[in-house]
Amino acid sequence: AQASGTVSLGSNSTAGSTQNGAPAPTPKTYTPVILPDADAFTAGGANQSVSNNNSATLLPGTYGALTAGNNTSITLSGGTYYFDSFIAGNNADIFIDLLNGPVTINIAGNLSLGVGAEFFVSNGSVSDILWQVLGSSVNVGTNSQWAGTLFAPTSTITFSTGTKISGAIYGDIVNIGNNSQLNFVASSAFQNNGDPQDPPLSVSEPATLALFALGLAGLGWSVRRRRLS
Repeated sequence: AQASGTVSLGSNSTAGSTQNGAPAPTPKTYTPVILPDADAFTAGGANQSVSNNNSATLLPGTYGALTAGNNTSITLSGGTYYFDSFIAGNNADIFIDLLNGPVTINIAGNLSLGVGAEFFVSNGSVSDILWQVLGSSVNVGTNSQWAGTLFAPTSTITFSTGTKISGAIYGDIVNIGNNSQLNFVASSAFQNNGDPQDPPLSVSEPATLALFALGLAGLGWSVRRRRLS
C-alpha cells in the first residue's frame, strides 16, 4: 500500500508492504472508443403474432411487429430480417439455423425477451448472428440466454439477473444483472476480428453503432430444451 500521506491499517488488517510519503501516481489517459455512424433502416411488412404454446418459422424478409406469447418457439434461418419490433414472452425458444449463411436481424423499434428465453444455434457460430436495434430499449428477462452480436445505437440495454450471454454487445447504456455470465465471441460482421471501430461487412443497411462496447461470449449451446405443450 502506498500513500502520499500515511498508510493506516485497521484491526486484523495486513499488507505485504507499506510506503508513506509516496509520490502520487500518474493516472492513465482515457481514450474513448469512436464508433462509426451507419444508415438507418425501416421495416413495415405484415405483423407476425405467435400465440402461447405455439411456434413459427420465418423466412428472411421484411415484417412488421413480431409479438410472441409465452412458451413459444421462433425459428430463423440464414439471411436478413427486418422487423418493426421484436417482442417475445416468457420461456420463448429462439432457433437460429446458419446452414445457409449468417443471420442478420434488423429491428427498427424495441426488442424484448421475457423470463427464461433460450437460444438454440445450429450449423454455425454465434459470431455469424447479428442483431441491430434502432429503438430506445432492449430488455432480456431473468435467467435467459443471449446469442449473437447486438448493435443498439440509441438503446438502454438491460440483461436481468442470471443471464448467459454469448456474443458481443454495443449500446448507449448497458445494464447487466447479478449472477450473469459474460463471454466474448468476436463478430464476423466486423472487418478487424470484432473491432467495433470497423463498420460491418455483411449488413445490407447497417445501424449506427452505440457509445458503449462490451464484448461477451463463448457460452456454448443450451444444456436443456423444453418441450412445447
